Amino acid sequence: MRPVRLGGSAFDDLEAQLPADRLDDFRRHDLRPVLEALSDDDAVWDEIAVPHGPGRRLSLVGRTVAGFHVFVTEDIDDPRPGSLVVFGLDIWLEDFPE
Repeated sequence: MRPVRLGGSAFDDLEAQLPADRLDDFRRHDLRPVLEALSDDDAVWDEIAVPHGPGRRLSLVGRTVAGFHVFVTEDIDDPRPGSLVVFGLDIWLEDFPE
């Protein structure tokens, strides 16, 4: 398992883009499975996440939102090998672009 955490900017994105009454459901049903997949399966990072800016992006159809992007990079603040940090999120409540 590789360590994966949410960076401060990702927390800010959650609060700015989601109504307060949808935060818990998004975290539980959409974000958590992505973080677990990144942690458990190297192929998610190596083969599925596409290069984007300083890291990689995962584009996902949501369960509680229309869709979302998760922006991830190697975590330079965590000394454990393979550590990742989510540094950004883009969330669409409706009409996720193709």
